[in-house]
Amino acid sequence: MNESHNSDESERRSPTGAMSQHHFLDIAKAEVARAKRHRNPLSCLVIEVDHLKSIDDTQGVAAGDLVLQQFVSVCKATIRASDYIGRIGDEFAILLPETPLLSAFAVAERILANLAAATADASQHKLTATTSIGVVEYADQTWSLDHLLQAAGAAMHDARQNGSNQAVCYLDDLQVTSVSGTIN
Repeated sequence: MNESHNSDESERRSPTGAMSQHHFLDIAKAEVARAKRHRNPLSCLVIEVDHLKSIDDTQGVAAGDLVLQQFVSVCKATIRASDYIGRIGDEFAILLPETPLLSAFAVAERILANLAAATADASQHKLTATTSIGVVEYADQTWSLDHLLQAAGAAMHDARQNGSNQAVCYLDDLQVTSVSGTIN
């Protein structure tokens, strides 16, 4: 019986410690339905670890894996137990149930600050990572999970295009950006 539980758990987690894409999407669909049904706020962060390919190329894939594990560890220490972090392709997503946009943006700022203070030990090198974060709220009751993730992904791409190491959200068509915890 323990073996099947361990097998189920390993299928639900990626090697980084985040939920697998399949498991995360299953939970996210249920949370979107719940937010729609109860009209509760729900926010989503889509996050890319900046320059990961460069770390893999210069320090090795094992170093890149350590950076990803450190990143997930920092995120888990920053978010609530009721929040979810999962791997979605090359990126990560964090789902924040019952969290409005500005509170979610504050979570993104804390992730930026906490990640800046963290290092991963790779061989004889101390590696630090930065991230580009897109933040959106499920405010339009007609949105699907795909639309929510696409909107957060678009905001994340804006963060990356603006120079990385920052979070971006849109508030009434106004772009709000935080670079390492400082709002611009």
